Amino acid sequence: NETIFAGQQAMLSGKVTALNGYEKTVTLSCAGTSQPQTCTPSTASVVPTEDGTPFTVTTSGETGVYPFSIRASETAPSDVTREAAATLKIVDYAVSVLNPSTVRVAQGEVSSPTEFVVSAYGPFDEIVVLSCPGGLPTGAACEFTPSSSVSPTAVTSVSVTLKITTSRATPTGTFPIVVQADVVGSPAPKTVLATLIVTTAADYAVTVNNSPLSLGVGQHGEFVG
Repeated sequence: NETIFAGQQAMLSGKVTALNGYEKTVTLSCAGTSQPQTCTPSTASVVPTEDGTPFTVTTSGETGVYPFSIRASETAPSDVTREAAATLKIVDYAVSVLNPSTVRVAQGEVSSPTEFVVSAYGPFDEIVVLSCPGGLPTGAACEFTPSSSVSPTAVTSVSVTLKITTSRATPTGTFPIVVQADVVGSPAPKTVLATLIVTTAADYAVTVNNSPLSLGVGQHGEFVG
């Protein structure tokens, strides 16, 4: 059995072994009603040997489960065939755009939430790791709920809420943020973009209007602010 991601190819290997002195040429092919869209033996025909004549079969296709057979067929008149069972599983995952795609936050505060969905296709049973690998300004960080590691299936997608925390030192401005979803073994991580707008933190000031204040000995003064 082999599991690959959509867009990848799986190369299955096998051999055809001669029994009891068999020495005729046999033709290799893929068989079955559920074979993958691409299923190509490395050679059209082989002559079996006692040690086994090796071959490979290159397979690929859309997401799904593909039980099929690799068939060796002797030509007429005997038309003897032999088959070896194989199963190819093709999986994939996806991340929706963020809603909303623009997030605002004041320095030192936590942004309003934005949401996205992580979906899976085929017999997917992997962990998707979420992160913000690019674009965050100093002092900012991404917080994912329910977790930065989620496990979607073809039946159940996972809704994720993202908030961005900042510090008082986070610079103001507009920043393009990269949100990434990655799976071990996948050809490349999935990414979506968001825009982070950091505004000046709300603050207050204390002033004294009548400083300095000069008083004589024994007098009382009052500062006004």
